[in-house]
Amino acid sequence: MNNAQDKVIWLDKPAGRWLDAFPIGNGRIGAMVFGGVERERLALNHENLWRGVTRNRTTEPKHQYLPEIRRLLLDGKWIEGGELAIKHLSGHERRVQPYQPVGDFWIEQTVPLSSIEEKTSHYYRRSLDLSTAVVTVRYDLGDVLYRRESFASADHQVIVTRISANKLGAINVKLALSRIEDPDCEIRSWSAKDMLGFDGMFKEGIEFAAQARVTITGGTISTGEGASVLVEGADEVLIAIAMATDYKHPDPKMQCESLLEAVPTNYDKLLNSHISEYSSYFDRVKLELYTDTELEKLPIDKRLERIRSGHKDPGLIARYFDLGRYLLISSSRKCDQPANLQGIWNEQLKPPWNCDIHLDVNIEMNYWPAEVCGLSDCMQPFFAFMDGLIPHAQKVSRDLYNCRGICFCIQTDIWDRPTPESPCHDIWTGGAAWVAEHYWWRWEYSRDKSFLEKEAYPFLKMCAEFYEDYLVRDKQGRLVPVPSQSPENKFVGGTAPVSICVGATMDLLLIREVMEHCIEASKILGIDSEMRPKWEAILKDLPPFQIGKHGQLQEWLEDFEEVEPGHRHISHLLGVHPGEQMTPERLPEFYKAARVSLERRLAFGAGFGWHANGLDIMKAT
Repeated sequence: MNNAQDKVIWLDKPAGRWLDAFPIGNGRIGAMVFGGVERERLALNHENLWRGVTRNRTTEPKHQYLPEIRRLLLDGKWIEGGELAIKHLSGHERRVQPYQPVGDFWIEQTVPLSSIEEKTSHYYRRSLDLSTAVVTVRYDLGDVLYRRESFASADHQVIVTRISANKLGAINVKLALSRIEDPDCEIRSWSAKDMLGFDGMFKEGIEFAAQARVTITGGTISTGEGASVLVEGADEVLIAIAMATDYKHPDPKMQCESLLEAVPTNYDKLLNSHISEYSSYFDRVKLELYTDTELEKLPIDKRLERIRSGHKDPGLIARYFDLGRYLLISSSRKCDQPANLQGIWNEQLKPPWNCDIHLDVNIEMNYWPAEVCGLSDCMQPFFAFMDGLIPHAQKVSRDLYNCRGICFCIQTDIWDRPTPESPCHDIWTGGAAWVAEHYWWRWEYSRDKSFLEKEAYPFLKMCAEFYEDYLVRDKQGRLVPVPSQSPENKFVGGTAPVSICVGATMDLLLIREVMEHCIEASKILGIDSEMRPKWEAILKDLPPFQIGKHGQLQEWLEDFEEVEPGHRHISHLLGVHPGEQMTPERLPEFYKAARVSLERRLAFGAGFGWHANGLDIMKAT
């Protein structure tokens, strides 16, 4: 049923763009491997390289405007109330800092193709083995078959690439380090003997460095211009690339030097230690689906074409599952930061959404596979990061909403500030409660009572404290969150780009999850019995979920017309997945309504996002 190739993704051509390159990573550092023939590119990243212009941002007291904002919204004055909220509660400078590329490592063929008798490569294969986390590029030029293998070693904290050939003395390459042109960054390049590198500094003072050590078998090596060396007539080339920032240590250049000094020059030793360390994560779970060995002879793009045309390929579905685990392992182990919007991979100075840490679904989605796939240790950067947000989240809660507990706004970066940073979008109070789901799942999967007592329950209680103070009575006497929103979506007659309202369904779902988990945790731990009646009363007084005119689960407390019925977000379906509120057994009528909502999204052209996950889950139940 399965064979040695059932964990391999391969293509028969180099990557023409960054999105088509293969990612490698060890949690802290990563690279995108393009697989070029004449010129290979490894796009380099370090988890801690972010701009820091506004890293010390904070909030000021604004809660004095909250009563008027609430009065307007509770009176149904969506524009007036929403605009007042945006004026006083939003962050009016987009101050979340962008994640940055370190640079690029280049491998350039120096023997001109004109000197090769047969100029065309008849054989080419670029592959990523998900079971070993090794990218391999193989191609022929003339009568020589070349091979490059690349991986990110967690044991040695370097990117490793080996170049070999089936003919002695056939490797002639220029190796170089560079960085994209950036007016805000000063780069100082250098090379010396078998070393090359550069030191970088952003205008706000953040420093970083990249260095490579080159070990050759046969041939000669000489320094070139800038950060480059020339290798001529080698049998084999072994490259180790180190990267560092001043996020934790003051001298990135010295960090790189120390890392490279500790890296063995024996490739087999490096490879074996890497595979042993990586497979200790990857081998914990195995999904076996029927794999047609004939389909393994096709590159991944051809197999995807077959699926789009209606053919079945169960083996590729299993490969997709393994790719998800691979990406999480590669971007969130033995490191400081949780996986950001793009894991740890980015080539742009101004990436989409700053490649930041989005708290309204993206970072949570990154970690959905963690507990269920036996990767609980990959959650540690996530928990450490969220715990680090707490002091400033308490200040946000006090300053903006006059509440106890914690409030995480929609997005943040590595500088520990969950402050409002994106006008209108940032008037959302559900970030901490969304994150709290992961604390609870860790308890459910591990049954670690110490974690429940010291980590999960305290975090949940801070979320509950916020809602205890934040909820107000509407005209029907119900407890509702005001202001509220369904993240990134809007309704007809509301504010834009996001509509501010009363009691969005996602917020109500999150509040229910927080209160129920607090009640259960307090019972398990045998503490805070006096708090349970308060939490139970909140649950009793929250509005019930609503079914709208289309038979759909309403996204908002009122059955508003949607500006964009095919919107990419399905925040109101949290109760179906990954939450626990709307199962077919517990709330069958709302589960059915949620399915209608999802089908409407797809019918109106929703093209990406987590709605696809939801549809698959619903079909399976």
